[in-house]
Amino acid sequence: MQDILSLLRNRGIEQMLPATEKEIRSAERKLDCSLPDEVYQLYLDHDGEARHRALPFRQLTLEEAIEFHAAARESEMLDFERYEARYFWTDDNSNYAGVFVSGPMQDMVTFADHENINPDPVFRNTRNFLNAMLNSPADADWTELQAEVPELQPGTPRQRASDLATREVLLDMLLSAPEEEILRLKSAVITLTPFDLTAEILPYLSDEDMFVQEDACKLLGKRRFMPALDALFQVAQAGKHNARIAAMLALGQLKGPESLDRLLALRKTAGEGLAPYLAMALRASGCETTHDRGIWFFRTSSDGPWQPLTP
Repeated sequence: MQDILSLLRNRGIEQMLPATEKEIRSAERKLDCSLPDEVYQLYLDHDGEARHRALPFRQLTLEEAIEFHAAARESEMLDFERYEARYFWTDDNSNYAGVFVSGPMQDMVTFADHENINPDPVFRNTRNFLNAMLNSPADADWTELQAEVPELQPGTPRQRASDLATREVLLDMLLSAPEEEILRLKSAVITLTPFDLTAEILPYLSDEDMFVQEDACKLLGKRRFMPALDALFQVAQAGKHNARIAAMLALGQLKGPESLDRLLALRKTAGEGLAPYLAMALRASGCETTHDRGIWFFRTSSDGPWQPLTP
């Protein structure tokens, strides 16, 4: 971590004085956890950062971390017993980054988007998260960070083994999980599916929960997994709302004539409500779209005729 700490100091960010071991132990009691080693080292180096735009997130002071933990627990914004994470960074716009402090995903980094507070792992450890921030463009938003997981290309054998081992534990937990835990666990299982095992995501397209379907569609699209073509088309036709949108967008990401044919076939069933998303998917497939007086139009080539997107 010393190299990362040195790089942070060289970014010109105003850092607070180091926390003492006594202060860290006191914070651990109030946060009801032991700080992961890499986070512990951070606070021994500096107790948070002043507000800045040098990186997508800034490190909270221990006092701020404790205050957020208490406020989130009181408001029930985050179920800390279930999510097993504590939050140590913010973008100062109600979004946070944290670390799993226990459970099968321990030491992995997660984000708490104020619009989506069901946390999935995003980075395998704090060091990789900090390194990604240090390598991000100036003034980059946290949503632009290149996440480590889910993988969009094959990882190293060591990374694959680690993700697969964690995924197996989560699958075992699903066998006896209470109903309120199932969505979180399935989402994490999908996220941690190694690239070469992408086919194992396909069964989740028929899950009874539309949010599980949505997660599966998103990752299949990002990985451009062509064997999912027909299954995605079926979800786009007859799935629940969120899943239909995600399936359309995933078909757009697959690109190619076969996925374009499926998208064009969806014109009959999309309706006005889903027309904007179908237009987005068509643009991703290389088509042009336009919107005029409440009606969407598309064409498959720059010299082709404009056609209404929906009947």
